[in-house]
Amino acid sequence: MRKYTLIILLLMGFGFAQAQIAPNYYAIQFTDKDNNPFTLDQPQDFLTQRSIDRRTAQNIAYDITDLPITPSYIQQVADIGVEIQNRVKWLNCLVIKTSDQNLLDEINALDFVADITKMTDGRNHPNVTKKTFFEVEEQIVQKERETISQHKSTSSFNYGQALDQIEFINGVSLHDAGFAGQGMVIAVLDAGFYGVPERKVFDSLYANNQILGAVDFASENNNPFEGSTHGTAVLSTMGANWPGQMVGTAPKASYWLIRTEFADYEYIIEEYNWVTGAAFADSVGADIINSSLGYSEFDDPSMDHTWDDLDGNTAVVTIGADLAAKKGILPVNSAGNSGSSAWYYISCPADGDSVLAIGATDYYGNLAGFSSRGRPLDPRVKPNVCAVGEGTVVADAYYDGISTSSGTSFSSPTIAGMTACLWQANPSFNNKQIMEAIEMSASQASNPDNDFGYGIPDYDLANSIVKVDNLAHSAHDISIYPNPVSELLYVEKLSPNTHLSIFDISGRMIYENHNSTKAINVQDWPSGVYLIQAKTAEKTINQKFLKK
Repeated sequence: MRKYTLIILLLMGFGFAQAQIAPNYYAIQFTDKDNNPFTLDQPQDFLTQRSIDRRTAQNIAYDITDLPITPSYIQQVADIGVEIQNRVKWLNCLVIKTSDQNLLDEINALDFVADITKMTDGRNHPNVTKKTFFEVEEQIVQKERETISQHKSTSSFNYGQALDQIEFINGVSLHDAGFAGQGMVIAVLDAGFYGVPERKVFDSLYANNQILGAVDFASENNNPFEGSTHGTAVLSTMGANWPGQMVGTAPKASYWLIRTEFADYEYIIEEYNWVTGAAFADSVGADIINSSLGYSEFDDPSMDHTWDDLDGNTAVVTIGADLAAKKGILPVNSAGNSGSSAWYYISCPADGDSVLAIGATDYYGNLAGFSSRGRPLDPRVKPNVCAVGEGTVVADAYYDGISTSSGTSFSSPTIAGMTACLWQANPSFNNKQIMEAIEMSASQASNPDNDFGYGIPDYDLANSIVKVDNLAHSAHDISIYPNPVSELLYVEKLSPNTHLSIFDISGRMIYENHNSTKAINVQDWPSGVYLIQAKTAEKTINQKFLKK
């Protein structure tokens, strides 16, 4: 009973948006969280045990952003007569609704209010149009899709039409090893999940209590199962389990469905909704966030981001995504669908340093024309990796059938689901280590670019990389480069009389040298992950490298 009581309290603590457009919405920024009855040494009062366990496992300390907003501040604002929509605790602000300037002046006079930012204009109702992020993502009903791959005789699942997109990232082996997302929690932030409770493709999620809950931080009706079919298609790439028709990348994971987006309009308020949803996901113990959403240009041009905003630190939604990562969650986000538009580049929060941004390809590895690119001369690699996003197999929201759809909205959850399986297989690793293993496994890890990023990941190889990481430690005691390597591997910072050994992924020694050589020719070695061991009389140092 306590579990459900805490979930109710969490929902009350975050609040719900009651309308997206009219009359006007404002962010009320507070100066502090003083006089707060909640304390960091009692996190169980505002976080579930699962959230606490995630912090403990990754050795993450609590900080001021974890505390709820000071309740007396919320009450004083409410007493003035405005409607409170969302409590954005990570940013220490309230989202309110009012059309009365006098009430705003009263709020601004409170000594704990730092700033008021307008986020929508109720007098400006644009025509309903498709969002830039959704514009290429048309579903095409397809009764049967001819697969490129052949079913493996050892496959644990009959993937149906979804086989190719899973084979494309070499994910079947993780499923065959028993890792299909069991025990992992994925929070899906999206624009609506129309039809999810009714569709056969999600039957097993409900039968096995894998849908942990659904909440709405965007709509006036507080109904996450309306507003859009977009989240339904996104969820299906991960959670589908309809043998012979469609099986997703994480059919055994558990899911929180979180509506933060209003499909017909684009205002900066949705970034605040997103951060509210991410903080809720953290509080209920999510391991991964999939966000097939992005923000660059708005219905009110004065709110538009500039390319300079894509620095990983500026946009509200990016700040929220990086905070999620700081708390041990791995945020996976669509790169964007602007590759054929004037914007061209990734959107926010895909620009975040700690966000795994996903581009899109077709089934043959060609970059999709719509897939957003990284910015030239940016030291960050964006997108990080790619997966199938052109003709991705998804579930239909209106009837029990399978469709195809295109967009980075579908390459992103394909990766998010398989990442849950990889993390399940390697639970002692943190979000950053899992992300690095995925990047290192990708097809152009040694030469990333602004189109594909590190390339197309290989999840079987990523799992091997993580296994080797279990042996690698004291990484700064020796220096090896380049890594990944194609020809010559250089080893530096070696002590005199160092004994060098190199082992393949099976543990077989394939190289040995007692003379502290500094260059090793690996050109003819098979591609894969290797462990280099430097041993002296005092200590043994292990470090991994990838031969491409």
